[in-house]
Amino acid sequence: MDATLSYEDAVEKYLDAIKETRSLPSQPSETLSIRRGKNWQLRNANGLLATVSDDGEVSFGKDDIQ
Repeated sequence: MDATLSYEDAVEKYLDAIKETRSLPSQPSETLSIRRGKNWQLRNANGLLATVSDDGEVSFGKDDIQ
């Protein structure tokens, strides 16, 4: 079943992944974040934070996912 991940769910997946790295999370901006295909690109004023796919996979610093 294909489910489209909401912005809020994408942020939750991002924050869960950040906890695993023991880094301090940067807050994404809903206004600057964009939906590209089956992925959310979570962004803030400093640029791309992470890409979160509809299946919940989080990639950090990749701006080339379609």
